[in-house]
Amino acid sequence: MKKIISSLLCVGMIWNVYAHGGKEKETASFDVKLAKSKTFKVGEKVQFELEGAPTSLEFYSGESGQEYDLKNGELRPSGMELDFSIRFHLSASSWPVHNPEWGTIPWDKLSLLVSKDFDGDYSFAGVKKATWIDISDRVKFPTVQARTEPAGPINLSDLAEVGKPFYFAFRLKDDHPKRPAFLIQKLTWNTIMPGGKELIGHLKAGDPGEDTINLQQVDEDPKNRAEVKYFEGPKYNDRFTIRRKNSRGSLGKETWLISKKYDGVKEVMGGVSAPVYIKSLADRAVAGHSHIYTAPGTYEACFVTTTLTADGKKQEEVRRITVVVEK
Repeated sequence: MKKIISSLLCVGMIWNVYAHGGKEKETASFDVKLAKSKTFKVGEKVQFELEGAPTSLEFYSGESGQEYDLKNGELRPSGMELDFSIRFHLSASSWPVHNPEWGTIPWDKLSLLVSKDFDGDYSFAGVKKATWIDISDRVKFPTVQARTEPAGPINLSDLAEVGKPFYFAFRLKDDHPKRPAFLIQKLTWNTIMPGGKELIGHLKAGDPGEDTINLQQVDEDPKNRAEVKYFEGPKYNDRFTIRRKNSRGSLGKETWLISKKYDGVKEVMGGVSAPVYIKSLADRAVAGHSHIYTAPGTYEACFVTTTLTADGKKQEEVRRITVVVEK
């Protein structure tokens, strides 16, 4: 009789191993649930309740930089940024903003754009046939005239693509009768690599000077070219001004200052997520964990415990739970 029972147990174990891919199904060592509904408000404490006794526990909130599926990072294009200071280059006496006839500082006349399909034809027709993305909304424009303030840094990483060229441009389209002037200072262009920033180019005019951005001026009306003045001398050679020509024929005409081509966007490993460590082997058991989300969205929070198998390999057990955060 004992032999029969023993044989039946062996058959059951063999079937259990076969049915679960060649190994016995493991019993979950812990579980997670939300103390309340899965919908919360920004700034509200989200309380997770833990059941079971995992020997260790890590928490990934699902926010950027804390995503479990990116714990080892991901391949992505190298980053990029522009940095410069900007100024409305007219004095208070020459631009009385308190006068309604003159209006507020006309920053809408100057735009910053980027292109990934410009073919290097620096004619007006060549410029217009390319696709340009207006990123002027990323620029911090001063609200006070005659004051130089930082416009950036302006991150362009989301626009960089491996294998595609990259250009940026300033565009002046001035139909203002008072002919405003704009100053760009300390213009630098950087690529962002895992080890830090690397300089693509910067602009210093005059003697001594160095221009590794190589801005090219392209005018819609070559007979009414905009006035682009590069300052010289060691103290002021890091800036230039742009304003339309003092002619009614230049009203509403476009002038572009377009950078050199950059084709050095590389594929790099980035986006490595880091967990919050809730419990280690030496810590006491925990019954819960709380987290506050600062932005609306749908997040996949993950709790992870790691154990060692009989052959010494690490094995993770993950519990995923969806959290909806509203304004």
